[in-house]
Amino acid sequence: MRAVPIDASIDISATEALRHDVGDDAFQRLVGIFAQECDRNCREIRQFLKKQDLAGSEIVAHRFKSTARQFGANGLAEVCQQLESACATGQGDEAHELFDALALVTPLILGNLNDATGGALKSG
Repeated sequence: MRAVPIDASIDISATEALRHDVGDDAFQRLVGIFAQECDRNCREIRQFLKKQDLAGSEIVAHRFKSTARQFGANGLAEVCQQLESACATGQGDEAHELFDALALVTPLILGNLNDATGGALKSG
């Protein structure tokens, strides 16, 4: 398996824009929901790939990409885009490699999001 590099940094301007749009309390809740959604999305993609259901994986990767961008997790969004494309073009092996990288880096991204948001995951 080839290494799939993923930028685990968080675009703080995106998180601050979201915080400004929804307010502090709602932002805290949304960060917690995003963390839960990351776990759910990874589980769903894993299940779809296990069944070789690339269409199902494509749909979840698309949803995951959009949400990741809202929280400034642009590296996560980029790998979700690549996964979505691999699924759409029937590249199952590529999709598996991308998912493996995604699953490994997601906890690091959530840790970075927690740090970038002043502990939103720990207080939410």
